[in-house]
Amino acid sequence: MSADISTYGKWYFFFFQGLEITNNSHDLENPLFYDTTILSDDNILGIIECDSREHHIDFLSLTTHSSIIAVRNDTSVNNSNNDKIQLLCFNRAKEIGALLSIYSINQQFTLQSGLIYQPFGFINDIFKPRLQYTFTIDFSDPRPSYHIKRINDDDMICDMIKKCNVSREDIRRNLSNEVYKNIASILGFKTANIDLTFRKAIKLAAINYYHSVHNPNIDQQLLGMLTTLEVLLRIPNDDYDKFKKRLNLLVGDDIFNGLDVVKILTARHNYVHRTKQITDNMLVMKSIILATYSIIKFADYTQIYNTKDHIINEMDVGSFNRI
Repeated sequence: MSADISTYGKWYFFFFQGLEITNNSHDLENPLFYDTTILSDDNILGIIECDSREHHIDFLSLTTHSSIIAVRNDTSVNNSNNDKIQLLCFNRAKEIGALLSIYSINQQFTLQSGLIYQPFGFINDIFKPRLQYTFTIDFSDPRPSYHIKRINDDDMICDMIKKCNVSREDIRRNLSNEVYKNIASILGFKTANIDLTFRKAIKLAAINYYHSVHNPNIDQQLLGMLTTLEVLLRIPNDDYDKFKKRLNLLVGDDIFNGLDVVKILTARHNYVHRTKQITDNMLVMKSIILATYSIIKFADYTQIYNTKDHIINEMDVGSFNRI
């Protein structure tokens, strides 16, 4: 849906679940992510009450969602380009959804955050997240560690009721720390002067991660996580052994061995080539940790290497230095 807020331009709204925005007022004059922000339903209602123009917004539907991602469009809209612009704004909303998903999942928010069409399914008339585990990665140590926690149904229902209360200032501060600042600058804040091939690879990988982590089928979750990694680390006409070597270099031996990457790759091979279903939930969880860690670390290397081809070449010739 969209609205032409008189002072602030044309905005497209996309319902977002999982984060409850606590700010009392909107920030359309200075959006959190330069052209995009997150609003509460009260913020939206406040905008509409203050604006004299007619809006085609379903007020009842607004009250059923945690928040709204609002994307500004600065292009003149007419009948011939409206669908295209709406799609561009939707893709922008997915970039922000991907960033918040990477962040919130790594922070052990058992309730996954995401655009409303994705992260939840109806089970016995109760919305439940589909991940059965949460995890955190500790980046503070030279040898990163991770922790996995099992979630039971009561935890999930409880978290669904509580939601995650957060202000836009909290989001900005947390995404500006050392762990997330580079991935956030690419997907969110747009403060980094980064080569287009780097930016495109990371955006595509993040959106694929975002779609895959919300998939109700664990087969597709694991396959999607590996596709995410291939977007980052593969180039045309190279073989899978090179991809595996690059992945090992990116994450280091501790993560590579600790997360059973060889078993993850074998599970994918067996699914694709032997039609063997994936049934190991913990292995799927490890694939999600692997992809989460890899996207964040790959974004960090945009500060060292000029292009995606540059980092791939350095890995292949043995000149890659991990940070």
